[in-house]
Formats: sequence, C-alpha cells, structure tokens
Amino acid sequence: MDKESASKFLNVSKKQQFYCDLASTAESGWDFNRRWMRDPPDFTTLATTSVIPVDLNAFLLGMELNIAFFAKVTGDNSKAEHFLEIYDVRKKAMNSILWN
Repeated sequence: MDKESASKFLNVSKKQQFYCDLASTAESGWDFNRRWMRDPPDFTTLATTSVIPVDLNAFLLGMELNIAFFAKVTGDNSKAEHFLEIYDVRKKAMNSILWN
C-alpha cells in the first residue's frame, strides 16, 4: 500500500516527503488515523511532520516536571532548575500555540 500510495507522486521531493511523513506516523506509535492527514479520506495527504500533537506535549510537560521534582529530591538542584526551565518554555509554547 505504501508504494502504491507513493506512486501517485510524480515529483520526487513530494514522494520523499510522503515517505518521511509515513515513517514519522509509524514511529509515533499512534494508529494511522485522521489526526495525521490534511484530507482524511486520502492517505497520500499524511502531514505528520507538520502536526504538533497536544497530547504528546502534555506528556512531555508532565515528565519534565517529574524529572525536576526527583532531581531536587536527590539534591541535584542544577538539573532540577534545568528541567524547570524546559518545563516553563514548553508550557508557554503550549499556551501560545495549542490553547484556544
């Protein structure tokens, strides 16, 4: 099915982008569903590399906060501060881009 879908692209760079999006979708661990497609019925409209998944960013946000907490508990204050900074940057970006 992948080769059949890719054969619809005559432009080499568009075909390469399709394969990149296809690989990214597979790597995401999520099913091949509507969330990755610009035009859901058309599999060739995969745009995975252009999607910023809110759920993935929420998981990362929580993990950054947990890492900061455990770093502080173990006495590694510099690492705790580092992950709190990353957390703050991600939270601001999420509020700016992903929140309506």
